[in-house]
Amino acid sequence: MEIRDLEKFILLAEVENMQIAAQQLDTTPSAISKALKRLELSIGCSLFQRIGRHIKLNEQGRVLLPRAVEITQNALDVKAMLTGINKQRLTIIGPSILLSRWASVIARNANSNLATTEMLFDTAYEQKALNAVLNGNADIGLVTTELINKLPMNLASTSLGKMDMVVAAGANNKLIDKRAIYTAELKSQQFVVPQRSPFCGEERGKGCDGWHSKLFTRKMPVVVNDFNVTVQLIKSGLYLGYVPSFWAREHQLNILNVIDLPKVEEEVLLISWQQSLLESLVY
Repeated sequence: MEIRDLEKFILLAEVENMQIAAQQLDTTPSAISKALKRLELSIGCSLFQRIGRHIKLNEQGRVLLPRAVEITQNALDVKAMLTGINKQRLTIIGPSILLSRWASVIARNANSNLATTEMLFDTAYEQKALNAVLNGNADIGLVTTELINKLPMNLASTSLGKMDMVVAAGANNKLIDKRAIYTAELKSQQFVVPQRSPFCGEERGKGCDGWHSKLFTRKMPVVVNDFNVTVQLIKSGLYLGYVPSFWAREHQLNILNVIDLPKVEEEVLLISWQQSLLESLVY
């Protein structure tokens, strides 16, 4: 019985699909199937029922699951104890826009609480960041709660904080002189919008920035998937943008007080196999 096979078993129990499990671990369904067969052979019984393309835990699988979680967590704790969480190099991975907000927080706490001599911050969309942590290619990942259902139950996570979205304008936009505005006043304004999510990297269509498109329509003549270009277009005064509030403040954009626009807020998580490592980076 191998720890890695147990980890794959835990993920399979959650997603109930070989293809999805393979995608999350950045491997092939065949590799997942072989790991499951090894585990079942070592235990001496089958663990799942096959139902079409999906699989579900059988009675033996349901008995094993809590023990598997305990075993894998104990293995991680032993590894952390023997190798020490104060490793020489710490690798942190996540979407660029999230790292731009929280990298300094992580670095400051790592310098204070860990004997880390080198930190590597790498950018990747959420699913790839999760895969890197799951496969041991990164120590820490940054994701939003949109991925919460994809996190294995034995993967540690902790909240970094919340991210809210705001309407941002340049210094020469006339709307910035108003203390409060309504969405009706935005109908004449033009927005610069993404077509690819800056968090998960998926092509979700024009305007996939979290705007309540079913409630409020808007003009979207310009599509940009690069936030550095977006900030320049907003600063020009030609366009508005719907962006994270921390990003608007960082780039000295004006935040409009749109009083009838529903608040969009999402939690940002740090994920790792080591709970003690997360506790050293967030307090």
